[in-house]
Amino acid sequence: MRLPTISAAILSLGLVTVANSYDAEDVLATVQGTWGWAEGNFACEDGGSIIDVSSDRQRLTITFANPIEMYDGKSVTVTGYDILAVDDTGVNLKMDNETRAHEGVLLTWRIQLDGNDRYFWEALEAKAKDGVTGRDYWSWGPIERCQ
Repeated sequence: MRLPTISAAILSLGLVTVANSYDAEDVLATVQGTWGWAEGNFACEDGGSIIDVSSDRQRLTITFANPIEMYDGKSVTVTGYDILAVDDTGVNLKMDNETRAHEGVLLTWRIQLDGNDRYFWEALEAKAKDGVTGRDYWSWGPIERCQ
């Protein structure tokens, strides 16, 4: 199908923005790098965290510049995840040794991309609580790429 001349001209001038969408390989490449939270011990100026994907694309690790206290009270600087699924906007993950569950289902996690330089960290099975409405997961962020 051929675009009308005006539409083609608008697209060629960059006047239309198309939402970011990636294939699985692009998503795994995009999530890698150094990231920082807006505040706290994980901000870019404090070293942030580094996301790496294994060469076989089955594992993802997050290495923190500063120790993070986990839900079980242990402090760690590295967390590991199995990659469960990759779609055109993010990655679903299973945390190593995860024991938390919501309604009997172990939590899985998601890196939900919001462009090339920002993502949200989401717990997929957890239900929204505490006055947060309209969403069926918990979400933290944004987390932004360190420059």
